[in-house]
Amino acid sequence: MKELSSINIPDLGEVEEAEVIELCVEVGQNVESEDPIMVLETDKAAMEIPASVNGVVKAIKVSVGDMAKTGMPFVDIETIKQVNPKEAVQSKSNNSDHIIKATEDKKDTTDIKPVKHIEPIANFKNTSIHSGPATRKLAREFGINLSEVAGSGPRGRILKEDLHSFVSNRLNNNNSQSDFKPTQPDIDYSKWGEIKIDKLSKFQKTASKNLHTSWINIPHVTQHDDADITELLELRKKLNEQHGLKVSPLAYIIKATVETLKLFPLMNTSLTADFTNIVQKNYFNIGIAVDTPDGLIVPNIKNTEDKTVLDISNEVFELAKQAKNRKLKVDQLKGATFTISSLSGIGGKYFTPIINPPEVGILGLSKTFNHVSLKDGEVKESKQMPVSLSYDHRVINGAYAAKFITEFSAQLNRIQYLEDTFNNISVIGEISNMSRPSSGHIYFTLKDEDGAIGCAMWRSQASKLNFRPENGDKCILKGQVSIYPATGRYQLMVKAIELAGSGNLMQQFEDLKKKLDKEGLFDPKNKLPLPESPKHIAVITSASTAAFQDILSTIQRRAPSSQLSLSKAVVQGDTAPRTIIEALGRILVFNENNSGNQVDTVILARGGGSIEDLWCFNNEDLAREISAFPIPTISGVGHEIDFTICDFVADIRSPTPTAAAELVSEFNFKALEKLDN
Repeated sequence: MKELSSINIPDLGEVEEAEVIELCVEVGQNVESEDPIMVLETDKAAMEIPASVNGVVKAIKVSVGDMAKTGMPFVDIETIKQVNPKEAVQSKSNNSDHIIKATEDKKDTTDIKPVKHIEPIANFKNTSIHSGPATRKLAREFGINLSEVAGSGPRGRILKEDLHSFVSNRLNNNNSQSDFKPTQPDIDYSKWGEIKIDKLSKFQKTASKNLHTSWINIPHVTQHDDADITELLELRKKLNEQHGLKVSPLAYIIKATVETLKLFPLMNTSLTADFTNIVQKNYFNIGIAVDTPDGLIVPNIKNTEDKTVLDISNEVFELAKQAKNRKLKVDQLKGATFTISSLSGIGGKYFTPIINPPEVGILGLSKTFNHVSLKDGEVKESKQMPVSLSYDHRVINGAYAAKFITEFSAQLNRIQYLEDTFNNISVIGEISNMSRPSSGHIYFTLKDEDGAIGCAMWRSQASKLNFRPENGDKCILKGQVSIYPATGRYQLMVKAIELAGSGNLMQQFEDLKKKLDKEGLFDPKNKLPLPESPKHIAVITSASTAAFQDILSTIQRRAPSSQLSLSKAVVQGDTAPRTIIEALGRILVFNENNSGNQVDTVILARGGGSIEDLWCFNNEDLAREISAFPIPTISGVGHEIDFTICDFVADIRSPTPTAAAELVSEFNFKALEKLDN
């Protein structure tokens, strides 16, 4: 009996879509399960997609140049041999992954064959546009609709050169009715007197275009106010004298701006290209408009929230220097989330700064002026700085902007905070010469391969530590540099200590281990016994790992009658716990739909690595899922010396993936030995 199977594209991982660059078969051709049907190409690599079953190709549903996605049907194959209905997997409509069957009931085959239960996904075909991933990426950056571009490559394929021509034609001819064409009257100015024509530089042309684009596309609204910076200027003067430095007020203003953005995060966002969503950014890269002989350049300070006032001051100085010498790198000009344009050193009072897209706000600073006012019947003199906030009215409303600028003025007067953040630093090194006098203070030396510095931590701070620092600990210290008067040497006044690298992870590991043990998740009474002779073993790991290949070869050698299935998961990185939990769920769904062929044993497997590599197996959510899982589970993660939280919550801990396979195949292996004897 013949059966027609529609084969879907397997999981492509993190890749959203890939281009079909080659078809390897024709309709009517006989194929085996491992024969490639087509080749897909991403930005990074090309991959062959196999047939997955033996049979005859009846229909090919994609063409060269199409963009393919996970789950998309791409070929119909008429199978040659009869399929046992008991082995077919019926999935729930909301289950879009699959379990790969690694061994058949027949003893003469070891092919890995996917048991599909993926719902077909419609509307993936895009036969009208043929272009490569690099070309599509460039089109997205240019904001070009590829359907409007004529391709000059084979079969109308759109090349990068076609995009360049398209953009050039748009700029020169302005054929799009939706574009606004700038106009300038053509006048002979020489009839009124002598003139000189200076050609705009490439930089000036680009700046002109960007400013014009921003002005016509973004509905600008500007909010003006005066900020009292009297105390800020006094603080600046004091700290400059204390440290023998010359830090400009701008560094403090940038720090205050970041604190304000944290409270008003909408000002740190961007609209998506289709104007339907807002992109929230959990980082603060502050752009600084720098005046150069060629015009304004806007480099930005990355992750400003993590920098001290002194760090910001130094970086502003370096960026301005590089900008004026035209030595800025591309990365220094990209990624800004909010911009500050300062005319405080020049003059004027209020202006409308133009937003730097795709940002939604820009803060303009004007020259400080002396202000006299009456307060409680007394004349008071203060230093006032005019500020002008331009914002994108599509994202920011007037009330929000007014509250932002009011909070910004308040942040400029958080004098203690600005002083505390003036020169707080973070350093990493090894603790030595630890001393703990009866006062409760702690004194020690922090050293690395380049030097050492004396450190002191007052009792009030030391009492807040959640661990006891010891000699030899590699730690990250946060505090302020000062001079010890008795010796005139620099010292670090420590405010916080945390273990660095694996030390910090080990502390987290021990904390979670104690917590779960206290809840009873490690109690042997709650462990499920393994079946004496497992019939159907499911392995949770990545198909490409050596761990899976070791388990596969071990089971085939020691227990060839056992059925082995793979429930795929990522086994390293931040997404790993979620994918492992999903893999556990797929096994339960499989068992619900296969009462006569249920999985009776599960192996969670991964090869060895550093504590960072194996950290995903110390996830609390994953640990609770494994502890409550109704099928006996073996943790075969890492080497003998590696321990993870999953080892403690699993029903059995195996030192290696191979040892796990030997454990589940022990009964069958001994039976085979008896037969051989």
